[in-house]
Amino acid sequence: MVSRTRLGELLRHLSITVDVVNKQMSDLRLELSQPDVLVEPIVGHFSLLQKVDSKEMFDEGYRAMQNELPTLEKSFSLLNSFTRIRKYSGKRQQ
Repeated sequence: MVSRTRLGELLRHLSITVDVVNKQMSDLRLELSQPDVLVEPIVGHFSLLQKVDSKEMFDEGYRAMQNELPTLEKSFSLLNSFTRIRKYSGKRQQ
């Protein structure tokens, strides 16, 4: 079995490392972009090379989006729209 060899261990450690780096890069990107709405499906328990059920992933994404719909609707209010326009137009001028 490959998972019990040195190559298997190397691949396992590589996968864990890529997962950690990917999470850190995602967190940094979110910190920099500061999105108005953030939809966070719970999928962190899946690893990079793991075979996943696409229906399960879809359902989790759908559930997460349903939970954030009120926040999304609120972000499209007139006041929030003007705030967003000012925020992004100010970044271009700097």
